[in-house]
Amino acid sequence: MVADAFGQYLDAINRALAGGDATEHTHRPALKVLVEAFLSQEPESIKTAKDLAVRMAALAALHLMEAAVLEDEGRWPGFPAEGSMMVEAGYPKYVADAERAAAGRVYINKDQYFEAVRPEVWGFHVGGYQVCEKWLKDRRERTLSYSEVNRYQKVVVALDETLRLMGAECMTGAFVGGHRRDG
Repeated sequence: MVADAFGQYLDAINRALAGGDATEHTHRPALKVLVEAFLSQEPESIKTAKDLAVRMAALAALHLMEAAVLEDEGRWPGFPAEGSMMVEAGYPKYVADAERAAAGRVYINKDQYFEAVRPEVWGFHVGGYQVCEKWLKDRRERTLSYSEVNRYQKVVVALDETLRLMGAECMTGAFVGGHRRDG
């Protein structure tokens, strides 16, 4: 049941993205069904059920961009270079950091980039889309506002936290390595 609900959740996001009208609120009904599916499972123990409920609530808050952790600027990827803030044609581009395997840069043009983005976050897919890449591609040939830069920084944090929560032991019944488990 959880795998079906997760599939429906991803399908709802995919439909909204394909329709071009996706916001952080378009998938609320599917997210509610997913949370209810997790909570309706026969728990092995009350501790596991409580942990799962806490983690599902945290996932919901992250996906709705309402989680407190998103306001922690210390968690945001840096955006150090001054410049046009234009997402140029041919961008975004992800460049792994040769010295720090756990980080990389997401370039929006030849001079400007978001730094300290983990490759797992850059490569995270939802509904068939690579979230970090799609968000910037949708803004190609546009100048980003400071608000949009901050929003992208929060998206990166939300995905990083999503990966952390999905890897939790209490959620391994529904997820394997950050992907839906079939069957």
